[in-house]
Amino acid sequence: MAYKLQTLEDGSGLCVGTIIRFETVTILLDPAWSNTKISYEKAVTFWSTIIPDVDIILISQSTADCLGAYPLLFFNFLSHFISRIHVYATLPITNLGRVATIDLYVSGGIAGPYESNEMDIEDIESAFDFIEALKFSQDVDLRSRYDGLSMTAYNSGYSPGSSIWCITNYSEKLLYARNWNHSKSTILNAAALLDSSGKSLSALTRPSSVITSLTHFGSSRPLKRRVNMYNEALRKALVGGGSVIIPCEIGGNFLDLLAMTHNFLYERSNNGKQSKVPILLVSYAKGRTVTYAQSMLEWLSSSVIKKWENRNGRSPFDVNSILKPVTPKEVLKQKGPAICFVSEVDSCISETMKNIAEISNVTVLLTSNRENNQPVLDKMKGEWLEQSSGKLQEGTNISYSTTAEFEIVNLKPLKDESLTKFNDRIDRRRKERKEEEIALRKESKLSGSFAHSFGEGQGVLNNENDGTIGSANNDDDDEDDEDDDDLIDILKGKGKNNKVQEIPMDTIISSNSSIKNRMFHFKPVKHKIDEYGSFVNIDQFLPKEEDGQNENSVGNQKRYVGDDEDENGDSYDALNRSKKQKKDKQKEKENEERKKKEKMKFDNLEYLDAKNHPCLRTFQKDTATISCQLSFINLDNIVDQRSTSVIWPTLKPRKIILLGSKDMQDENVMSILNKREIEIVNIPYNENVEFDTIVKTLDISLDVELDQSLRWQRIGEGHTVAHVIGKLVKEAPSQKSGSTRSKLVLKPITNSNKRHTNGSLSIGDVRLVEVRRKLLELNHKAEFKGEGTLVVDGQVAVRKVSDGETVINGFPSDIFDTVKSTITDMLAKV
Repeated sequence: MAYKLQTLEDGSGLCVGTIIRFETVTILLDPAWSNTKISYEKAVTFWSTIIPDVDIILISQSTADCLGAYPLLFFNFLSHFISRIHVYATLPITNLGRVATIDLYVSGGIAGPYESNEMDIEDIESAFDFIEALKFSQDVDLRSRYDGLSMTAYNSGYSPGSSIWCITNYSEKLLYARNWNHSKSTILNAAALLDSSGKSLSALTRPSSVITSLTHFGSSRPLKRRVNMYNEALRKALVGGGSVIIPCEIGGNFLDLLAMTHNFLYERSNNGKQSKVPILLVSYAKGRTVTYAQSMLEWLSSSVIKKWENRNGRSPFDVNSILKPVTPKEVLKQKGPAICFVSEVDSCISETMKNIAEISNVTVLLTSNRENNQPVLDKMKGEWLEQSSGKLQEGTNISYSTTAEFEIVNLKPLKDESLTKFNDRIDRRRKERKEEEIALRKESKLSGSFAHSFGEGQGVLNNENDGTIGSANNDDDDEDDEDDDDLIDILKGKGKNNKVQEIPMDTIISSNSSIKNRMFHFKPVKHKIDEYGSFVNIDQFLPKEEDGQNENSVGNQKRYVGDDEDENGDSYDALNRSKKQKKDKQKEKENEERKKKEKMKFDNLEYLDAKNHPCLRTFQKDTATISCQLSFINLDNIVDQRSTSVIWPTLKPRKIILLGSKDMQDENVMSILNKREIEIVNIPYNENVEFDTIVKTLDISLDVELDQSLRWQRIGEGHTVAHVIGKLVKEAPSQKSGSTRSKLVLKPITNSNKRHTNGSLSIGDVRLVEVRRKLLELNHKAEFKGEGTLVVDGQVAVRKVSDGETVINGFPSDIFDTVKSTITDMLAKV
């Protein structure tokens, strides 16, 4: 089976997506969009010719250069998504992708309370709610629908949830690795390309193609050394009461940098030094990234979680007390030293960099080696590299001063007629959007093609260990009104299935009705369930508060207190207890309200609602002189050049397909891969390149005489195998069959001298439990020790490296030969 591959370019000069076309399915990977180079309208026009053919969208990273276009696609081409398109990604990509795209779209005025608004924040949220979240190594089984197609996400080690996609069908195995990291980072495990022994993962070996990029590489220095450089850079900046500005990708390396910063402040406080240094975050999504991270600890390295649990029982992201979301203007108000992370979107970077011109004693710390698409940051990094010329160590400060021009966004509130027109437009768009969505859902249900989170999954999500866990196909949920139920209302007893809200209707039974229709309509109670069980209303298990009764009792005590009661004090005690309880309750209520306000300030995005004080965005050129200390440390969680040239050949791919233009690829790595006899393919933008499969399927019949001479051997689980040597002959079709196709027949070789009688291949499954049983029958001492290793008589060790490889360790001896023969006797030789 052949497949076609196309790299997409929308006029920005960058790769904004990859299309893989099989015979029956089209897959889109990582739809991106750069709002600084391509306008919203041009992006919609570009994708309008591509989306009608797409069946599946896979997202591998939570950064804007991998999913920036996804909310745009979902909003403008909703009918295709509801009727046909499936979107798959891991849970962290779904959560962090919201934050990255909110920053991107608000920065460009596409979302938010701006006159240029094209969509609401809720529309972005809906797009990511639509994604079917996966775990690592969880199969998306679409074999029955798309000719053997299945897809699996493996950890890429770049950011939480980032994935290497393995796409397979009956004849092809494709690996898509946009960004990956071969070693552990501060909070993440290494990419799942190699197993614990350093060998390539068996599920990913021998792919037809590896789709990747050789344009961006990380540092070859050890992580521990770079972290020490980072800590030293922070220490130098804070010693003199200065502040640090760190530009970062909110959906990328921000969490890694935040964990390192938190660790730095923790160690600093243990050493008795100043630790009350606030962490400022300039991001339109406020602190929502940290809120998501606190609920995704299982996706991080277990050693990191254990480290923080041993410290204070908290996570590296429990920084709500010191992390403060701020606007670029509020950075100026900070008195004293601070560490400020700035989201790498155009308006945040421009305004923050302009404002630091008014702050003295500032250090700008750059942590990424990639192109930022931000002229100010690219110029800074170029200046540092030019001054260092290979002589300065990373983390060294240089004095930097330049006069730069910034494009600053000014906001002018809409008033009178402009405000009225804007509100009418937003109301009309929301109403039309809701009506369109309801109509599309009903239409897709009637046609039976809607197959997403509403209970009719076309694909089956299989877990590697637990079997089928995926899209919850429940026959009880097929009714049309099931999907319109609000889960919260159901739990509170306000749903459509509540008996109080049912509308009674008469039932007419005519004399000619069939037997099955001669009954009253019965509507069974529906229950919301998932793989963990039924949804319940937790409030029904909580005791009801009797505030009114308590108040009445207190009032009665006040009313009937007399002289006799004053002497014993019983009524006074009861009255004081009631007052204290009421006071404590009031204090608890105030604390809850205060925490609620703090949380809303921390990650609440209601201020981005389109109708919340809408403004007109205007731009003006502003010039400012930046004078600061500048430092650079490559902290990208991405593979280095040497490891790229070593690891890919271990997987033994037939070819490597490169994303992006040929001029951007690293020639040194390409030459090394060519020497390893790996074909390198560069694909021009927006051109369909067809790749023919190397594996061919042949329909071969066995001759009757040869079939009778075969010696079949059983290898377990109902499988048998035989060694076949024959001559392939093409026979003309017989007249009786009526077929016009030739027939391939394997016939016995007449010359017996050319036969190979010795078996050259052993086939079967080695089960160490069975090996142990046989050795015990031979009076040997065999026992399992660490990591599933079988030790025989304390001299020979047997362990399974993988499903197809068993290793016997020991010195040559009778025991070694006995163990070896026991294992080989379990295998069939062909």
